[in-house]
Amino acid sequence: MINVAEINWAKPSNYNASQLIHLNNQEAIESLIYLSEFIEVDVKLLNTLSIDRFKNKLYKHMPQLYITHEAVKTAVEDGELNLAKNYITSFINLINKPTKDKSQSSCRILRYSSGYNKVLMGAVINITGRDRKTTYKNNYRGEQTVINVPTESQFIVTSNIVKQVFSILERIEPIHYDEINTVVNEIIVIESNGINAATYLNHLGAIYIRAYKEKTEHWSRIVEHITHEAAHNLLYHIWFRERILIDDNGLFYTPFRLDYRPISGVFHAMFVLARTIYTFNYLLQAEISNLSYEDISSHYNEANNTLKFKEKFRQTVNVLNSSKKLTVFGEKIINDCIELVHKCHIGI
Repeated sequence: MINVAEINWAKPSNYNASQLIHLNNQEAIESLIYLSEFIEVDVKLLNTLSIDRFKNKLYKHMPQLYITHEAVKTAVEDGELNLAKNYITSFINLINKPTKDKSQSSCRILRYSSGYNKVLMGAVINITGRDRKTTYKNNYRGEQTVINVPTESQFIVTSNIVKQVFSILERIEPIHYDEINTVVNEIIVIESNGINAATYLNHLGAIYIRAYKEKTEHWSRIVEHITHEAAHNLLYHIWFRERILIDDNGLFYTPFRLDYRPISGVFHAMFVLARTIYTFNYLLQAEISNLSYEDISSHYNEANNTLKFKEKFRQTVNVLNSSKKLTVFGEKIINDCIELVHKCHIGI
């Protein structure tokens, strides 16, 4: 078993990510079994959850596991026991459904509202909507944030760009590529008036990406979002196992965001910025990527601001170091990220 607190999480590692996710998935399924016993689900369903063959399938269905766990937990807390049983039944039926996808590593690219049965898709919409409202008040630049299903042509174009990006990452930095494919099971393509990309704590293994605008955007936007959201997913998994912050009380100002946010949000920003810098550093140095400085425009925080990635990273580090909120492990992660960024010599 890995010692999470001793690992350098700034540096991509498929082995470390796999071991970490295995631990969290095991605990999530054990918790789901406990909830199932509590609400007295059918013994056949309970046995299905317990067998190793079913558990092994969960590595390709991690998003369904975490969204089901949260949906069942919430339903139990609300006294909706029949609804909780319905979620578990729908989850088991979905996982056991035959699939044509025989790949072991590549994540699925889904059009929003597809890939889930009706019951679990309802859970996805309710839970991610609740989390978005809690975090961002469901607003973007004064407008209510809306997520819609992209058109078929938008989905096809975006899928092709995602596949192109993965092909480039695999050829240039296969270790990072493998880690991303371990951490991310699904890339869900959406259309939205205010969300470029997103990750949800209760939908781990899935990342959301707004449909690619072929005429006005460069494929480096998709690189940034995949790298950024995969890093969020990884950090959430780390967060489950080791304490990074002493507490998450208070709000802290970050200049480039022009707003106040919890220190946990600042820490996430620091980590994903380090990974984004790392990615663009190796892409810009590789001739086969055909990527130039002029191609890259930061979409961080849903905005095309001109501040360089390294300056944003520096600001988050300064806020974190002055916050006095970090545990020893939290300080280790920051120092490892600083070292990673320091080795990236490209001025982005």
